[in-house]
Formats: sequence, C-alpha cells, structure tokens
Amino acid sequence: MSDALLKFLAGTFLIEIPMIFSWVVFLSASGAFLFSNHRFLKSRTPIFYFLLLGATAAFRFFISFFETFVQYYVWKKNPITNIFLAQPLDANVPIPKFISKIFFAHPHGAFLYYAWMHFFLNVFLSILSAVIFYYFLVFLRKYRERFFGEEEIILGTLMALVVGWPNIVLFVPAALLLTVLSSIVRRAAWGKNYTTLGLPFLVSGFTILLFGKFMIDVFRLGGLG
Repeated sequence: MSDALLKFLAGTFLIEIPMIFSWVVFLSASGAFLFSNHRFLKSRTPIFYFLLLGATAAFRFFISFFETFVQYYVWKKNPITNIFLAQPLDANVPIPKFISKIFFAHPHGAFLYYAWMHFFLNVFLSILSAVIFYYFLVFLRKYRERFFGEEEIILGTLMALVVGWPNIVLFVPAALLLTVLSSIVRRAAWGKNYTTLGLPFLVSGFTILLFGKFMIDVFRLGGLG
C-alpha cells in the first residue's frame, strides 16, 4: 500500500465518509417522514426506517473494522510500533473480568485492547444508548400515546443511532425540549394541545449532526467518548 493511499484512507476517507453516510441516512429518513402519506411509502415507512437502522449499525461496524485494519498496517510498517502487535495486554490494566481473557491471553492483546478502546467502544455505546432510548420511548408511549405517530419510535431510535455517542446525550434533551416548545406553539397558534415527536426528532438530529462537535466542546462532554 502506497503512503499516499494510506494517508487518504487514514485521513480523508475515515473522516469524510462516515459524516457523508450520516447525512445520507438523515436525508433518507427525513424524506420518508415528509412523504409518509405517499401511496408507495404509506405502509412501508417502518420497514424503511428499520433498513436504515440496520444499515447504520452495519456501517459503523464496517468503519471500526476498517480503522483497525489501517491501524494494524500503520503499526506493522513501523519497526518501533510493530513490537506492540505481538504483545498481550499488561495484566495491570483494569478491565472487566468477563473480557479479560480476550486481551490478557491473546498474543495480540495489546493491539486488540487499543482497537477496542479507540474504534469499537464508541459503536457499542452508540448502539446501547439507542436501544435504551428505544425502550424509553416504548415506556413513554404507554402513558402518553397521543404524542406518538405510528413509526416515530423507530425514527427516534434511528436518529439516536445516527448522531451516536456521546452526541445522544445532547440529542435526547433537545428532542424533548423541542416537543414541549412545539406543543406550546401549536396550542397558541392553532388551538391544538398536543404534538407528535417525529419532527422534533428530525430537527434535533439535524442540529446535532451540524453542531454536535461544537456543542460537546461547549458543554465539556468530550470525556464521555
């Protein structure tokens, strides 16, 4: 692999492609929401959201594996870092017991631990937080069903996964706040007491995708992930 190609893959590709993919998913979900009453989408919108969910999770894992491959290749080319590729993890590193054998016993344990912390942990936290948010919405629907359209739980989960960790920490309160504000405006302007969550999910997702990194820095949440 040439140095120019390696620089492109480790730089431009791994920085730009994930962001482009996130925007493609967001725009696809927005289109499905806005045209959900179209005869082609009317009964297929939930399926479409599920496909986007699956594609987003799969893409995140693909990028993590690709980052691991690139990192391995970079370390292998350097005689100094090449040493770390054939070392188990130091036994003094504090990690949960149920995964300790993977890193301590494996001859490439140090590199596997590095890949886990830098490339895979964020993916698992993103998926876990999206799943928790899904069940939170399911719980909320039992008591506030009037706030929900048919597919909005899936849409909310999709937006949570798209913005990812730690941006979801900003996304959830932003979506709930927008729902309250939207309800107040609808009541004042049109006399309607309630609003649904679909549009606030999309507006919050758009805002976090656009300004998430800046907001994470402002609120000093960088330590979360």
